Amino acid sequence: MDESWINRPVRMIPRMRELVDRHYPGTKVAMTEYSWGAYGHINGALAQADILGVFGRKRLDLATLWTAPESDEPVAHAFRMYRNYDGRGGAFGESAVKATSADQDRLAVYAAERGSDEALTLVVVNKTGEDLTSDVAIKGRTGSATAQVYRYSGANPAAIERTTDQPVGAGGFTGAFPAHSISTIVIPPGGTDPDPTPTPTPTPAASCQVTYTITNQWQGGFQGSAKITNRSDTPVKGWKLGWSFANGQKVTQSWNGSFTQSGADVTVTGASWNGTITANGGNAEFGFLASRTGTANDEPTGFTLNGSPCVDG
Repeated sequence: MDESWINRPVRMIPRMRELVDRHYPGTKVAMTEYSWGAYGHINGALAQADILGVFGRKRLDLATLWTAPESDEPVAHAFRMYRNYDGRGGAFGESAVKATSADQDRLAVYAAERGSDEALTLVVVNKTGEDLTSDVAIKGRTGSATAQVYRYSGANPAAIERTTDQPVGAGGFTGAFPAHSISTIVIPPGGTDPDPTPTPTPTPAASCQVTYTITNQWQGGFQGSAKITNRSDTPVKGWKLGWSFANGQKVTQSWNGSFTQSGADVTVTGASWNGTITANGGNAEFGFLASRTGTANDEPTGFTLNGSPCVDG
């Protein structure tokens, strides 16, 4: 709510979306700096988990927290509840699912389906200081399943805990949500067990950096290299780097990675000896030869690592 005499909802993201749809269809929307503070407190983690759910629900394309939390701070754990809740790359789904709460100010809920295994993933945020029990209704799924439950709470602000599995019936389940907690619930398709580790490991947006270098060039060809830096706290296992050329360049040979190319789109896959990029600054490099026509040889932009965007180095 606007805190002035206007006293009306700000509607920042929906308002920007409406302006884009009206005047600049297809333009992406970013919140380039935001912070609700309290990085070192469970309250900050609860707010951050709620914020990420809202960003997804309102279709924000990019958001950058100012500044990054330390890896052991509660706010960092709030990110992990969406991007790495199990320490093995387990992540919230990519396809939004409608989720509503009878009292979003007390018990917020967000949902998405994961493409790799069709698991339904829920994040439930108990913003109150009391334990809450709630019925969770699920529509559009049949059969029973056993859900995995991961939880971060004020009871143990040092770690995310794997708690007791949750039986799920065709219509849903009754869940217990402790005070000041974030719960990530992974519900597999009916009658199966979830596999929360995607392959290859997904890379969170902007947690990778690519340094592209043209090391030599001549009429009709050039030599290049690329260095991938993993800026996240999770190893990347089985990497694939993609980009698009702008001037008709064609890769003809590569080393320390194998390539495929379709039109302007290039994909380089890591070799057996460099296929894992370690966390927190680990890197992998490869080189290639390519042909070109004309004089233009622009460096590509829009690098992606395992389908997620990277920043240019």
